[in-house]
Amino acid sequence: MQPKPPNPPQPAPEPPVLTVAPSDTVLDATPQNYYQAIGWLRGKLIRGEEEKRFCIQIRDAVFTLYLPKRMTNLAEKLVDQQIWLKCYPQSKGEGLSFKGVWMGVEQAEKGEPGIFILRGVWQFIPQCRRPVFSIYRNELKAYENRPSNQHLPLIWTDQPPYRFRKDSEERPKFYQITARLIAQRGCFGFVSQIAEPLEQTPRRVKKPPLEVAKGGGKAKKRRPESEDENANPLTPAPETESAAPFPPELESAPLPPEPEPEIPPAPSAADVVNPAPEPEPIVAEEPVKTKTKTKAKAKTKTKPS
Repeated sequence: MQPKPPNPPQPAPEPPVLTVAPSDTVLDATPQNYYQAIGWLRGKLIRGEEEKRFCIQIRDAVFTLYLPKRMTNLAEKLVDQQIWLKCYPQSKGEGLSFKGVWMGVEQAEKGEPGIFILRGVWQFIPQCRRPVFSIYRNELKAYENRPSNQHLPLIWTDQPPYRFRKDSEERPKFYQITARLIAQRGCFGFVSQIAEPLEQTPRRVKKPPLEVAKGGGKAKKRRPESEDENANPLTPAPETESAAPFPPELESAPLPPEPEPEIPPAPSAADVVNPAPEPEPIVAEEPVKTKTKTKAKAKTKTKPS
């Protein structure tokens, strides 16, 4: 029997091409009433210095990427290739990184690379010397699915940013704009406004503070509370006192009558003609010192026996 010829080598599978982007992350350029920052990037996917960390290179600029687990395996196959990346920008005022939402070698939606839709507050914050475009948490989704607050560096020379002043009644406004990524400077530049600024800003959720567990256990997060964004975000919210409900049966009960003040009787005519003598003041007498005589003890003589 003749041996069977070896099977020819099979070509390496091509990297998958994703053609459908998540439906809940569509770039909507119409006026809305929630915080948002999303856009498209076009660049070369490279490995980062840390293990299992990826970056995107746009010309000479390199930005760190934060990818979910479902995108990590795909990123391993697309290293050193030009990719389209749909992402959220992330920053705390200085520096810029991106959180991936969708990745592929072909763009799944229409959108210009480097253009982002930003909905938030244009303001100064204490930890930054330059103004930032703040994106806060929304109340539209579960707290675990919301990104943290972001303060994106933005160049917008035609619009003065909001600055908190103690004696001023000015409040931050809600802006909806399109901005372009300036990769060489690591910031965004204003392009256009989607809608006129709104005096009423959307409601946002505060970060839940940590509660120290009893017995030295791990700290727990309290349930997040909503707050009114019209209040200045740089000042603490006023404390509210929790009082017990007032009994309904006491609300309609009449109040007790107030006691009438006592009026002294008017003096008679005899008292006016012959007024009573005033009592003499009592003077305390000094105590009399008495000498006490001490009896001397009698000396007894003992007779000799």
